Amino acid sequence: TYSYSTGPSKDHTYGNSSGGYLYMEASSPRQPGDIAILNSPYFHKSGPGCTFKFWYHMYGANVDKLEVQISHDTERIWNSAYDKIWSQQGDHNDTWLQAEVKIGARERFRLHIVGYVGTSYDGDIAIDDLEFLNCAGCKFRIRFSLSLSLSLSLSLSLSL
Repeated sequence: TYSYSTGPSKDHTYGNSSGGYLYMEASSPRQPGDIAILNSPYFHKSGPGCTFKFWYHMYGANVDKLEVQISHDTERIWNSAYDKIWSQQGDHNDTWLQAEVKIGARERFRLHIVGYVGTSYDGDIAIDDLEFLNCAGCKFRIRFSLSLSLSLSLSLSLSL
């Protein structure tokens, strides 16, 4: 990312600057408390071993938090009352860490990756290499080939 001492210096997939990742830029015009949301497509069913794995990077003195939330309805708009099933907060240095989120057996559901802007510009959050494992009907892996900044006014939906 563009600000000093924030964001990843390299992507997770290739471990260099030629790869990509999705990130939330905390610099202006962002304001403390703004959010960025990445919505999954709806999945009709999952088995008991269903797991969502991804790599995350939270670097900077004012990183707020990153959450994975789950919804079970057909609403198209994000709702802050969705169930939080994973969360990390604060600075984790310039390193990629892996998250493993147990989803388990569920009927129709959708995941929401939600990043929150902290109190200043030095708090970028990035994600890379998203995948579902052992999930019936949820077979996909996402690797970003270039770095993308997720606009706070856009809820990006993946449909594969």
